[in-house]
Amino acid sequence: VKKLVLNKLVRANMWGGKHTPLHFIIRGLPLHFRMTHSGQKIVETSIKELQNKEFLIAQQKRTGKNYEIHISLNPRKVEEIQTFLKQ
Repeated sequence: VKKLVLNKLVRANMWGGKHTPLHFIIRGLPLHFRMTHSGQKIVETSIKELQNKEFLIAQQKRTGKNYEIHISLNPRKVEEIQTFLKQ
């Protein structure tokens, strides 16, 4: 799941100030991760682990009347992200 999320963000070139809503990334994952309770837990824990490793930057952005979590890749961790994806 971590590699799926990182690959999606790298292909979309979401580094630093360029960000996307978190639910767009989750919506792009396979159905067994989105529709089952255990799959949703796996997605949540993997995103938290990526944030703890500082691969992802998560910010709350105002969209209309609501606030949503937007994520982007940390530009300071480019080499580490690329080596993680090659493993």
